[in-house]
Amino acid sequence: MFATSTKKVTMAPSFGVTDFPKEREKEFRECLNTFKYVSVREVSGTEIVKTLTGKEAEVTIDPTLMIDKDTWRIIAQKPAWLKDGNYILCYTLGMQYMNDWVNDLAKQYDSNVINLMDNSYFDYYTTDPAGFLYLIDNCKLMITDSFHGSIFAIVFDRPLVVMERKDEYVSMNTRLDNMLHLFDLEDRRYSNVVQTNQFMKHSYCHTYEIIREEQKKGNEFLQKSFG
Repeated sequence: MFATSTKKVTMAPSFGVTDFPKEREKEFRECLNTFKYVSVREVSGTEIVKTLTGKEAEVTIDPTLMIDKDTWRIIAQKPAWLKDGNYILCYTLGMQYMNDWVNDLAKQYDSNVINLMDNSYFDYYTTDPAGFLYLIDNCKLMITDSFHGSIFAIVFDRPLVVMERKDEYVSMNTRLDNMLHLFDLEDRRYSNVVQTNQFMKHSYCHTYEIIREEQKKGNEFLQKSFG
């Protein structure tokens, strides 16, 4: 709220939900009305913005997808504690409910498991953003219920399994559902991968074509916003 409206633009934020809480409507309406240009990450977000403000928001891809993997690799750094490069990487923000399955999968592929949300392993749990990028870029398989965990697996061309986010309070699957639909990656959902048993097989060729087109839209939005 410290900046004037002419200087404020939103680039693909996510509400994360389809049903917006009534008790937050006034607050968000007042704040959103101070932005000159508004874009959101999901179509459901455009509906929320329209309901709250009457404005037409645009859908743009997340800014993490506006640059390529080589640029991200400049930031990535190997964690000092990482010794063995043969690992399955887990990053689940919701309830930890797939541990037995992941361990069985690791045995099947003769791999270790690095679970970044296991706070009993201090090094894993305190991994910084640079280490996060490196671990995804070099993992054998990425298992996650995180939007950005999924995005960086795609960016770095790693096999991916997308879990359903299970949360005690509210469903946070909207952004994952939108991402899988937009990039034609429904086959990377846990339920679909398990049926086909194709954990390690993947192709993002079509997805990369979609991303390139979405990048053009993102650049057009930014040029218009700052033009």
